[in-house]
Amino acid sequence: MKTVGYLYDPLFLEHTYPGHPESDKRLRAVINLLQQENMFDELTALNCKAATEAELAQVHRHDYISEVMSIAGYGGGHMGWTRI
Repeated sequence: MKTVGYLYDPLFLEHTYPGHPESDKRLRAVINLLQQENMFDELTALNCKAATEAELAQVHRHDYISEVMSIAGYGGGHMGWTRI
């Protein structure tokens, strides 16, 4: 039987940009359902870590990574989810 793992960090709940599909509301709904169905015992919690720039570059363009890092350097902000 295969093991199913999940990644979670409370920081994920801070992703609250209105209208974005990766929202805190979606995550809270998934967590609530897993708790209601007592499924957390069936899952394996995996450790979270910050992605390296090389890992990000596997799925994002370098100019996008630079833009996000620049915004993060000023304390964060919103780019608009269609920019991704």
